[in-house]
Amino acid sequence: MLEYAEQPISTKIRIDGYEVPHIMGLETNHGTTSHFTLDGRYGLTIPSEYAEDVITFVAHAMAVASGYSCFGPAGMKLNPFQRRVLEVAEINGKDAEERG
Repeated sequence: MLEYAEQPISTKIRIDGYEVPHIMGLETNHGTTSHFTLDGRYGLTIPSEYAEDVITFVAHAMAVASGYSCFGPAGMKLNPFQRRVLEVAEINGKDAEERG
């Protein structure tokens, strides 16, 4: 659930109780549109009916770009030196042995 947590100067954004870092927002036009600001520099105004989906997507994208698995309580820091790789047995009709 998207919540607008008002503060004296800025309005921080929470999704399911977790603050979305670097995003501030407010509802405008009597709640029909929502305006969001990223890092105090980039703004976006969208219909309020799409706000929760858009900000949830942005929160996950920011978390992944920062090296976490996702936004929220399930997010874990990923270790780039501990990635499992599986070999694909067949590519374009040829198996690994035929490719050389």
